[in-house]
Amino acid sequence: MGFAAIIVAAIALGAPSDAAVRADWAAHGQDPTLRYLSLDAVPNREKWEKVIQYQIPAASRAENIDRQVPQRVGQSNAYRIDLSHLHWDVADFSKVLEKYPYAINDPDYPQLVIRADWLVWQLADTKNSNAYYTLLYGSKNIPKNTKEFLKFWGVGEDQTGASFGWVEGQSQVALQQIRFVEHFIGRAGRSVWLTKDVAKIEQQTDPLEYLDGNFTHDAEEAIAQFVKSSARYQIRGSAQAYGLFNGKGEVQHVAPVNIVEDFNRTLGSPELTNNASCVTCHENGMKDPTSNNLKDVLKLGEQLYSWSKETAEQIEDFHLSDSATTLQRNNQDFASFVTACNGLGPQENSKVYRLGLKDYRSELSLQRAATELYCEAEDLKLALAYASANKIIMPARVVGLAHGQKIPRTSWEGFYLQTADIVKRWQAVKK
Repeated sequence: MGFAAIIVAAIALGAPSDAAVRADWAAHGQDPTLRYLSLDAVPNREKWEKVIQYQIPAASRAENIDRQVPQRVGQSNAYRIDLSHLHWDVADFSKVLEKYPYAINDPDYPQLVIRADWLVWQLADTKNSNAYYTLLYGSKNIPKNTKEFLKFWGVGEDQTGASFGWVEGQSQVALQQIRFVEHFIGRAGRSVWLTKDVAKIEQQTDPLEYLDGNFTHDAEEAIAQFVKSSARYQIRGSAQAYGLFNGKGEVQHVAPVNIVEDFNRTLGSPELTNNASCVTCHENGMKDPTSNNLKDVLKLGEQLYSWSKETAEQIEDFHLSDSATTLQRNNQDFASFVTACNGLGPQENSKVYRLGLKDYRSELSLQRAATELYCEAEDLKLALAYASANKIIMPARVVGLAHGQKIPRTSWEGFYLQTADIVKRWQAVKK
């Protein structure tokens, strides 16, 4: 069974963009590296277009933005992506789609048309999906710890040390407000920012007592900046890749809420989840230091002492150097990347991204469920009545739609195919 059979199966539900996809795919020689992201099921195509134009390139380690941004197929709601341009392996993409709840073709074969909102959600929520890591790194290169993260982004064992950093005294994320920040310069225009956080500030866990960064801590957050370029916009910017780790440097997908918190509630929870929480928190790129603890205490009259003059100089160079220029340049590069993707500024991009995630996870009404089934609300209501009349048992939450109740997204994903089937059966009968 080849792709030709797959696409014929895919149009069975009558998605509005299916004919355009079939024609476009044929025009491109049925290229096996092409996939199509559908916005047929969303209420606001313009908003979601901005979301996917940012999120897809942001999850790609490739450099050329112009070849990564999803391309709209004519005037349809389908957008073409080329896995080879994104450096996404076909087998890896198929692995991501193993959890795809809206497939209506043989699940043993890759899906040609994928709902864009579902894919964005998978990339956002690393607690429940490995899609972000699998596509960004490739399934064989996913970092398991901080050391592997640094090495992948060109800040490996040959790196002699951080270029500069500071002890943040008024963090907007860490519950203790204090965290150790380091900035590493890597190869090929890459760099990594690394923070170390603690659940409780004590002498052995206070970064101000260990200005070299070698102190007991409970969690780490890493942000890699890597080059993105666009001939269309004539820019050379940078995207960000995010990683969360525990105090031993081992990867974790959600940071403990007793250490750091997602105050934006990006996924509806205070848990800081990679990558959704990171995107919304770092809306402008890197955070400027709110308070440099060492500078603060020195201003109060305390003095810096060290066992050697050399160590004292290293600490001064690290903690007291001017970070503003590097931060400004990094954030300008990030802003250039975002604008080249979807034409938005970073803050507006973060807002649209957050609203998109909220839209997907929201409960569904009868009208929204019908939209996602590509039928009228009345048709869905009559299909459920048809099932009842023919003693076909449907899930209680799906039946509740016909009576004004809403259904959670997670339930809808589990019941979608069953509901789609009863709609198709009803449509066949009424003809």
